[in-house]
Amino acid sequence: MPINFDPQQKAWIFSSANPNLRITGAGIGNSDAGPVVGLMVTITTSLVRVARYRGRYILTDGYHRAHGFLRRGIRRVPALVGDVASFEGLGLPAGMLSQDTYLGERPPQLADYLDDEVAAEVEVPAMHKTILITGVEVNTSG
Repeated sequence: MPINFDPQQKAWIFSSANPNLRITGAGIGNSDAGPVVGLMVTITTSLVRVARYRGRYILTDGYHRAHGFLRRGIRRVPALVGDVASFEGLGLPAGMLSQDTYLGERPPQLADYLDDEVAAEVEVPAMHKTILITGVEVNTSG
């Protein structure tokens, strides 16, 4: 992943087309000039995650992976499965379908994305994830 430093803003910039770019840790070390502090930035592993909510199994992560498996005829894959107590507990990303859609009489299923009768190809802008780590100097009195 490309890493850039902006000396004017005193900022490190991490950028990736992978939405799994994350700050995953923090650390401190020493150098001859003094302490060195930082954050660990990694691209985390994407897993197929399923949550059971109100008796329904809902895919909460691994959409592209699951779609790719289904397109190839693979119908069974390992997944992390767990119960959630609230709709918010599903942790669905913004822009997903509404709660009424998921819990309606005929909720969408992954196979629907391969059915031309109920799905259409659309173009969406490419997503890009950026992490900006800045250093700020502050003078205080008191």
